[in-house]
Order: sequence, then C-alpha cells, then structure tokens
Amino acid sequence: FESGDELRSAVEKYTKYNPVDAEDFAATYGWPIGRWNVSNLENFEHVFESRESFNESIGSWDVSNATSMQHLFCNASKFNQDIFSWDTSKVTDMSRVFDGASSFNRDISS
Repeated sequence: FESGDELRSAVEKYTKYNPVDAEDFAATYGWPIGRWNVSNLENFEHVFESRESFNESIGSWDVSNATSMQHLFCNASKFNQDIFSWDTSKVTDMSRVFDGASSFNRDISS
C-alpha cells in the first residue's frame, strides 16, 4: 500500500466482498486481510470507521511506521481482535481510535 487512502479503499472493497473480484483482489493485496503489507504506511486514519461488521484478524500487521490512527476503529462495533503486538511507538494521534467500538475488550497495555 502506498497511502492511507489506498488502504481505506481496499478495506471498503474487502468488506463488500464480491466473489467475482476475489482473484484479482487477492493478487493485488493478498488474502485474507491479515496478510496485507501495510508496513510503509503512516496514516491509518478512519480505516475501519463505521465498518460495523468487521471482525477479522489483523494482529500481524506491521504498523510500526504509523503516526496517526485517529478514528481507526471508530464505530466498528463488532471488532474484537488481538492487536497487542502492534508497535504504536511512533503514533502521535490516537484520538477516538475505539470510540463506538463497543465489542472491543482486548489488552492493549504494551
């Protein structure tokens, strides 16, 4: 992924999964979503915002270059996956990351 916009667009397509497009989608980004290479991205703002049914494993994502995660899971009400291993040491804006993510109850204390 080259930008946060590209990631947001891919997440939108992924969450509206269409079997007809699956092969091309998998060739471009990988399958499933947990295998996506997001290691170059700094901007994770709004990626899963209002993706109410999203609840897939993304704990293996390398987010070590992230600087903003503003609204990342905002209103992603079903999301409850382990992201304990994420390196968020460079993140300067985490405002409203879990606002409305009512199912999330994982340990993120690292």
